[in-house]
Amino acid sequence: MANLLELCDVLDTYKSKKHGVIALSEYNLWFPLKPSAALAGIVGDLMGDGHLQDAPKLRVDYTSKYVCELDRFDKEVSGLFGIHGKIRRCTTNKYN
Repeated sequence: MANLLELCDVLDTYKSKKHGVIALSEYNLWFPLKPSAALAGIVGDLMGDGHLQDAPKLRVDYTSKYVCELDRFDKEVSGLFGIHGKIRRCTTNKYN
């Protein structure tokens, strides 16, 4: 099966390849990004209960009132990308 994304594909989005290499240096292990059930699950979770934010800070939010669900999502992302998220209470709406 073909790779979904190569490092060079992302580098091509930078005006300066030198700056792209610097910016992406800590993410080299993510590439090539291959299709998998884990990746499909993360995408599905984010499409259903996720949110992408770019300002003031780039971030991905996954929302659930169940801590076990947030832990499961963190485990999936950690297993694929080696990063962990934070659980925080949402106080900006009446549903918490």
